[in-house]
Amino acid sequence: MNHNPYTPPSAGVADAVREEPAPPKPIAVTIAQVIGVVAAAALAWVMTRYAIAFLEWQKFTSPPPLWFLELGIRVAIFGAVALMLYELPRRTELGRWCGVLMILAILTFPIYLLVTMQPEDTATPWALFGFVLGFLVTSLPVVYWLYAFAFSRKARAYFRGPARN
Repeated sequence: MNHNPYTPPSAGVADAVREEPAPPKPIAVTIAQVIGVVAAAALAWVMTRYAIAFLEWQKFTSPPPLWFLELGIRVAIFGAVALMLYELPRRTELGRWCGVLMILAILTFPIYLLVTMQPEDTATPWALFGFVLGFLVTSLPVVYWLYAFAFSRKARAYFRGPARN
């Protein structure tokens, strides 16, 4: 009998398939979920108040066509935040990019302050130093949060991990 070392064994033994554990959720994703819940609640409250103000014409200040546009923008933002909250635990790319949009929307506040700066805001060197320091204190943590949420090694591993249904 010829013994071929490359033939498989005749026993019915198979290696157990080991699934890799899912990577842990980064803290930045948890922070985005908490802020997303707060933002969704605030948006729902604001949209309700806005609809009530529309029904009470004395509190309504813009013409009706603009009302529909403004309410449509608020509903779209609420939908994006709700979609992010639904998709983040499922580790999908859609949830990741909705979160990136939410963080970029938060980052627009310090940028808006920088763009609307008046010359008298920086009339003295100390005022300019305070303004630049304030801009950095408000924007750098948000930029780091954006990096940690979507582009860090932990975040990429989390979103590449097995999706939950």
